[in-house]
Amino acid sequence: MAEIHPDYIHHISEQIAPDELSDFLAICQSPLRVSIRINTLKISVNEFKVLAEQNQWQLLPVPWCESGFWLERPANQLEQIPLGNTPEHLLGLIYIQEASSMLPAEILLKIYQQHQAKFPEKILDMAAAPGSKTTQLAAITQQQALLFANELSSSRLKSLANNFRRTGVVNYCLLHKDGQDFSTLTPDTFDAILLDAPCGGEGTVRKDPNALKHWAIENVLANAGLQQKLIEAAFIALKDNGVLVYSTCTLSREENEAICHQLLQAHPEQCSTISLQHVFPGSDKAWTPEGFVKIWPHIFDSEGFFVAAFKKLSAATNNSNAELTKSVGKICHSGYWSNPVDDLMLSIKRYFLEHFAFDLNSLKGQFLVKNDKRSETLWLFPSALGNSLFKTLKPNRTGIKIVECFTRGRKIQFRLNHECCIAFGKQFKHHVVSVTLEQLQQIYLGKDITIEDKSITGDCVIVYEGQPAGIVRAIKGRLKNNLPRELLKDRLNWIVT
Repeated sequence: MAEIHPDYIHHISEQIAPDELSDFLAICQSPLRVSIRINTLKISVNEFKVLAEQNQWQLLPVPWCESGFWLERPANQLEQIPLGNTPEHLLGLIYIQEASSMLPAEILLKIYQQHQAKFPEKILDMAAAPGSKTTQLAAITQQQALLFANELSSSRLKSLANNFRRTGVVNYCLLHKDGQDFSTLTPDTFDAILLDAPCGGEGTVRKDPNALKHWAIENVLANAGLQQKLIEAAFIALKDNGVLVYSTCTLSREENEAICHQLLQAHPEQCSTISLQHVFPGSDKAWTPEGFVKIWPHIFDSEGFFVAAFKKLSAATNNSNAELTKSVGKICHSGYWSNPVDDLMLSIKRYFLEHFAFDLNSLKGQFLVKNDKRSETLWLFPSALGNSLFKTLKPNRTGIKIVECFTRGRKIQFRLNHECCIAFGKQFKHHVVSVTLEQLQQIYLGKDITIEDKSITGDCVIVYEGQPAGIVRAIKGRLKNNLPRELLKDRLNWIVT
């Protein structure tokens, strides 16, 4: 049972229709429906529906997200297999994401395409962890946009990077900065910005029964102070004609409508509201008079959420660095990084062609080599990043590790990287080994497996139902497990009784 502070009940009663208060309080005491988003970087919605039917999963569409569904699983599966341990989740086919939180990314790209007739080139997700919305942006754009995923919390950066790897996101730049700094670091730079702001989390009470136990108006006002600074910084970092989406998982006007009104008052000639009245079927139940959307849990049987969208009509500052608004040449190498020498690059390309029947020339981006005493590692960096933006933002992480190269006498040995396998392994044609569900379970438990074909040697990509899971090294019919240690499970049982 959720514990709701009496002060909150009085507070929200002044912001909701009187005849709806009892329904709102009642839904706060009911469990939240499980929802997932299908990762269309790896599988189509129709393909997943077939898979779901085979699993006896029931899918109910989320009205504002074509790839979003509420999910019901058989009782025996619920008891034996946590959703996060299913093959579908481990292989990156789904993202466990609350339905309401799918709305901001959908709105951002739908609005931008309506105004620009194309996807944005550079998108900033100012408060990105754990990565649900950033990976959603990558899936909708099919990685045609360069995503700047920022997170202030050091402890959440690793989970953010892990979710990118699991879902096959490659065109990203991971940043570790205070969101307020973007106003001075990158004014007038991003085509689109998503600010899912830190908030009081009032809408999450169905998932977290303690969310409203210690509610206090002082905390709401403190959140609003930070939100105002962040939305101001986001607006300054936005390019002319760019789109800014502001969202929270809270319901108080002080953290939602009031923040939006302050932004409009601060930039009356430069900022305009984009109405969200018809943004999804049934949005009339969520639309506010100002043109925003507020998802009330008792109306949509979901978490509570707020979304607003704005367009920047003209530059809000004269400090714009034009060099940051476009791709400015290749990333200049320094320190341990260098451009790959021709002989090495030719050897790597030959290895991929001969071993995997995969042409590295098909990949878009800039190749750089990281040198250390033991080896040389080939990385692929996003082509749209540009040297000026790279030097300004100093990314915590960007690029995909492709392959590690070791010199043994006159020969070069290659070791395929797991990231490359997950991102591009579906395109490999040789040294691809299909495994059964039982074999895949053994792989995730850290075990080696055996196959009948003893002629296969070297690095191989293991796939289950066509989806790459990781790398093994084949030696005389034995497949030595090379899955990264952090992906291994202590216990796993996919054989449901």
